[in-house]
Amino acid sequence: MKAHEESTLQLFRMRSSTSVSHRNNDLRGQAAANNCTDPRLIPDEFKTYWVNLICTHGWKRKSQSTGQRKSYFSKLTECKSDVKVAVVWNEQAQKFMVRVTGCNTQHNHRVGRFVYDNHPYVRRVEEPVILLFVDACSPLVPKRIMQFLRTKTGMNATLRDDHNMVSRMHEEHDEDLAQMITIQTRQMRRWFKAFPEVMLVEATHNTNESRYKLFSFMIHNVYGHGHAFKFCHPSRGQIRVIVIDKGMGELSLLEEHFPNAKVILCHFHLKKSIRSEMAKGEHGGPGNFDLDQVEDAVDMIRTASTIEDSTKYFKYLYFLLDNVYLRENDPIPDPKHPFLK
Repeated sequence: MKAHEESTLQLFRMRSSTSVSHRNNDLRGQAAANNCTDPRLIPDEFKTYWVNLICTHGWKRKSQSTGQRKSYFSKLTECKSDVKVAVVWNEQAQKFMVRVTGCNTQHNHRVGRFVYDNHPYVRRVEEPVILLFVDACSPLVPKRIMQFLRTKTGMNATLRDDHNMVSRMHEEHDEDLAQMITIQTRQMRRWFKAFPEVMLVEATHNTNESRYKLFSFMIHNVYGHGHAFKFCHPSRGQIRVIVIDKGMGELSLLEEHFPNAKVILCHFHLKKSIRSEMAKGEHGGPGNFDLDQVEDAVDMIRTASTIEDSTKYFKYLYFLLDNVYLRENDPIPDPKHPFLK
């Protein structure tokens, strides 16, 4: 079929098919109804009994568009060209053979060498040697990879073909690589453009246990080229608030690289972290102190609007855990309870 497509400059795709096992079941049923004990069954090596191939311009796909933008690149022309092929018994040769049972070669669109050579299926490279070379050269400039593909294969490869090829290779090898979260969706980019004053950082989940680098904020493309966030986003100077989780290592690093921004802790992560700390046995466990009162004191410290209020509630926490009563002007002593440390 591939040789026929290349010689006639046509491209077909499977629309529907019937398997050999399904056809043999029908033959057995017909034989049983006609009291035939030896039906002529199709060998399993054919796998498919009947297939209907239609032109690629006649394939109607369900649109995934939401209607916000009009598409100008649809290949659908409702072309009726098709080829029907079936496995039939040849009485003269006394064996099963593949036969074209129906054919319509009338197209309602252009058919020529230019259209054929620029079809994505024809441009796709599948030679293992070339794929290995492209995989090894993926950090190079994409245009050089495209020129190499055109020279070696003679296909009209595009930058999009190069990009898709490298992406598929990275998907196969991603199981052995550490992953990261990057700004990648249109919605996230729109939000950052509309509200550049606030940035939420969440990039250290389960990294401490695996001894990974504590914090890495980079943007990588499929070719392995990386750029720092500060380089890729000129509006970084407008950031005034950065929200992080409980990672204290991020705090000093972000304060150094974003001097005009105020780095604050996420309330949810902070409260969850404190609950986990209170439940640890090294702190005496929940039975060593009133868990509800300590949690209320921590919440008051967390939601305090001034430094004076925060200090007052912190002294109250000393009273609950170290049994030390501190007045308003008393300095905060060294902690004794493991949780305060």
